[in-house]
Amino acid sequence: MNFSCFKACDPNIRNADVLYLHDNDNQNLWNGTAPICSSVSPPSPSSCLVCFQDSLYAVCSYFLEETPVMEGDGNNIQIANNTCPTCKDPALDQTLQSISPFIIVGLIILFILILVVVVICYCNRERLSAILQRRSRTRRQN
Repeated sequence: MNFSCFKACDPNIRNADVLYLHDNDNQNLWNGTAPICSSVSPPSPSSCLVCFQDSLYAVCSYFLEETPVMEGDGNNIQIANNTCPTCKDPALDQTLQSISPFIIVGLIILFILILVVVVICYCNRERLSAILQRRSRTRRQN
């Protein structure tokens, strides 16, 4: 997938709330709050997102021939073409989601096994104590 990526020219800018094209300010490419880039997946097809890494980034999942307009609190934020930030890997996310139920089931089974061993030891402690006492007496008599 071809991405178009833009970075805020001022690294101190942290708040953006809208991204749109110059000639179409009625249809936003993105609006909302900017999360940390590594916490979000790349944008889905035909969409954009704005996120924060070392600066604000705009990432669109398609090629934009012009630089969009980014605004924060009603003020223009100067942005320029740049390399894309590191976003969360959706494949890794999918793997973790599929592994999670198996880990939970495994931990539950392990807990049940430990519980069974503890109950068996508790129930048999008197029998075990009697066996140890008999052995101790047998050794003393020899």
